[in-house]
Amino acid sequence: MNSPLYTLNDHDFVELWKFHEDRADDIKEAMFKIVTLTSGYSAGILGFVLLSFVTFDPKNPIISREIAAIGAALIGLVICRYSFVAIREAEQHIQSNWDLARKYKKLMSGFLSLSTPDRSIRPLADQLRLVVWVFVFAFFLILIVASVLWFMPFLKPDGHGVVRSYSLLFPDLGVC
Repeated sequence: MNSPLYTLNDHDFVELWKFHEDRADDIKEAMFKIVTLTSGYSAGILGFVLLSFVTFDPKNPIISREIAAIGAALIGLVICRYSFVAIREAEQHIQSNWDLARKYKKLMSGFLSLSTPDRSIRPLADQLRLVVWVFVFAFFLILIVASVLWFMPFLKPDGHGVVRSYSLLFPDLGVC
């Protein structure tokens, strides 16, 4: 017996097409929710670091509490990493569902006149990645500056805007 127990008809292909189209839309919606949530967390952490640990005095810009700023930057980078993974996973699942939907649509005999162009999630995912890269850049900048100030405290400016290393390295010059 080589005959199959059940053969798919046009109605089955329509149902499979609808299922995969709806599934891709649901995954895309979830991707937007996750990236919006993680971007909000990243913006919150970035704002907290900038308001709490950075002094914006033109003569004396400094990051206080370097360890806390380093920790917050590392947490922000972990959240950004999660965003990248979520975007990549969602992109793969959305594209595979769209590909399956297109395959089932081609198998429907009554809907041959309805042709849809090939869809790609790549441009949208790249735009979301760009937003996350902005946060990565900001967190790396905070991490680098706070690390340098923590490991080399003599680079912190003194009250006059002069780097303290002059007075530490050359105390006889009377620079500060």
